[in-house]
Amino acid sequence: MRTMYGLWQEKRWLRSFISEFLGNEKTPAPLKDQAYADQPAGGGTNAPPEGHPLVTIDDLDYDEKDYDRSDGQEKIVVSNRREFMERLTREDPWRKERRWVNVGGEARYQYVDYKEGTPYAEKKLSYVSFADVGVRVKPFRRYLNLVVENRFVEKDPPKARIAELFNSGPNSVLRSAYVLVDQMPFNTFAMYGVYFPLFGHYTPDRSSLAQSLAGFTLRSGYRAFSVGTAPNVPFLNLHFFGPQKGDGRDQARGFAYNLGGRFVTFGAYFMISGWKSKSAVTQLKKDLYSLTGGMSHKRLTANFELLKVRRHLAAGSARSRVYTLETKTRLWRQNYAEVNFAKSNVSVTSAPGSAYEFAYGFKNYLLPGVQLETLMNTLSSRTAGGARSKERRFQTQLHLFY
Repeated sequence: MRTMYGLWQEKRWLRSFISEFLGNEKTPAPLKDQAYADQPAGGGTNAPPEGHPLVTIDDLDYDEKDYDRSDGQEKIVVSNRREFMERLTREDPWRKERRWVNVGGEARYQYVDYKEGTPYAEKKLSYVSFADVGVRVKPFRRYLNLVVENRFVEKDPPKARIAELFNSGPNSVLRSAYVLVDQMPFNTFAMYGVYFPLFGHYTPDRSSLAQSLAGFTLRSGYRAFSVGTAPNVPFLNLHFFGPQKGDGRDQARGFAYNLGGRFVTFGAYFMISGWKSKSAVTQLKKDLYSLTGGMSHKRLTANFELLKVRRHLAAGSARSRVYTLETKTRLWRQNYAEVNFAKSNVSVTSAPGSAYEFAYGFKNYLLPGVQLETLMNTLSSRTAGGARSKERRFQTQLHLFY
């Protein structure tokens, strides 16, 4: 489930075009043009209870200097709740976040031209990889959130049909169902239910080299309890999890943590993560450690992760490292060129050796809630014994979300 802050970003900023026919939202005008722009600290504007209307602009092209917060308005500390509310427009996500019910969803449709082996054996697939539907209920407007999300996963891509995707049974997976208590002092939260705990650098591509070696899949999910806080720059969250029933579910239990900081002024963050689990079925012990960081400067955004994986079985243990670098450069409006690279000190099967993954292409945010990504991906692997494998994948993905 996306928060209203995420939807605000997607509807009003992450798009290259808008359609009046579809009712797309316009871009907010700079702060200097809003009704509360000249409101001093401790002052008031006699705003109506529902807030001033949001002033917007018609153009999709704008001067980014008008939105860099150099006016200092963000540093004002309000003296009371009334003054705070007068700085929130009617469309502000803070107000919408307090609705009784919110519904969200997303779906990914993929076309893949896949080649592997020597000589290459080619496969072409066109399918809906998954679809998510979620509902959030806030019984008291604040503090308490009840969330349920269901995922429909395509198990047989060559025969993928939308009608079959939404069949019950093995295609339908409970993605999450939890109770979240938030907006507590020091921006503290607690949650309990079924979900996948936060760990390391998030990517929806579970086939990436790092995610494959970590052992995470689209069906990964646990019964979990989490607590966390983010009072300002630093943040910390702890997760304790156990297995849930179901085919393909990881039957492990353990704990995970994330510690880091977000520097909004510099457009940067860093995070240290840890994961320790043991499966009651396979007796596999898994220790994961991740160091991630990212930064945006002008048109360039980059994320880096160092992931260490330790697997322990009765027959022995194995260790691996994966380095991942993801970059995207904004070309025009919300259209980006992507270059991603990953390298490991083991093969793709975790055997001694090495592997690397290289991908390049484009990511386009066309309309609000419509994203198109095209990538050319190469994955090469070599074992210590000299066995080699290589696959090339041309992938086009249509991502719809709301």
